[in-house]
Amino acid sequence: MMDDDENISMLFDMGFSDINEIKRALRLAKNDVNEAVSYLMDQPAPSYSSMDTADMEINFKSDEIFSADDNSEFPTHAVYELENRVFQENWSIPYKREEMLGVCLEASTRLAKDGLLEHNDAARKFLERILPEAFRKLLTSNATHRWLVEIQEGIYTMCQLFVELITTRLTYEPVPTQLFQTLALIFDYTNDWNNKNREVSPRTGWEDQGSSVRSLFAEPSNEFYPRDQYGWLVNLVNLFGERDGFKRIAEKLENKENHTARIMSALLLPLANCAPLLIPEAVKNLISPCMDVAFQFSKNIKEEDLKSKDMNYFHDLCFSLKILCQHIWPDHAAECD
Repeated sequence: MMDDDENISMLFDMGFSDINEIKRALRLAKNDVNEAVSYLMDQPAPSYSSMDTADMEINFKSDEIFSADDNSEFPTHAVYELENRVFQENWSIPYKREEMLGVCLEASTRLAKDGLLEHNDAARKFLERILPEAFRKLLTSNATHRWLVEIQEGIYTMCQLFVELITTRLTYEPVPTQLFQTLALIFDYTNDWNNKNREVSPRTGWEDQGSSVRSLFAEPSNEFYPRDQYGWLVNLVNLFGERDGFKRIAEKLENKENHTARIMSALLLPLANCAPLLIPEAVKNLISPCMDVAFQFSKNIKEEDLKSKDMNYFHDLCFSLKILCQHIWPDHAAECD
């Protein structure tokens, strides 16, 4: 499997962009790269039609990515193919669990369970370069409002997989600040995708998770019109809480090495972006220690500290503190000014 991935990646880097043709050529060449190049050079270049992203469906199945007997491998060639699809003018991002983005998210979660996520080159490339751009386009594209229900539901599935990934990754240091940037985007109720699907009702009692009683951390807010339920976002925040996401954030801030504006702003911004939906009684005790640390940090800033690069994130930290106070501790909101 590793040799296959390396050869596929090598041919992809040489400019051959069709994964299926690469795999076919390697199969015919018995995995000899030079022979595979000869096969590929004899083939006509694939044509990619310019299609509206609402009509795109990419059939790249998980059984084409993983060998059946080894689930520890990261799908290197899927990363290269996904990169090719994401970073182009007429981009197309697969949205089904069994396709490239879903498979890479699940593979990342498996590596994170073993504390090995940052040790895999392909996984790092996926996390640092491809994942942020893929979610940015899925959640903030001008075309979002035109996409069919199937695509909207697929994006919701990708967001669920991301929440599973980040809550798994939070079990060890260091704080994955870049992943928290994507979480902040997903939890932003003003993004295009959340706005498009704001009338979706939330899941009640987590009944489709096989349990009638589960903790709720978010619910529709009376700050919005009654029809604006933001149900999918509510479900995602509840999934984050159910997987100990709030608890993990508090644990991160028990480590004094994480007491920087950059890290604290990264940890708190996702919560601020969904603050109107948070249930104060459910999250207050979980968030309170984080707020105390952040406020103390702010009070102890000296004039010479303002020259450090870390202060570039101080505005975001202050924004998060104020928004969270307004919704969770409204009596103390004035103290944030």
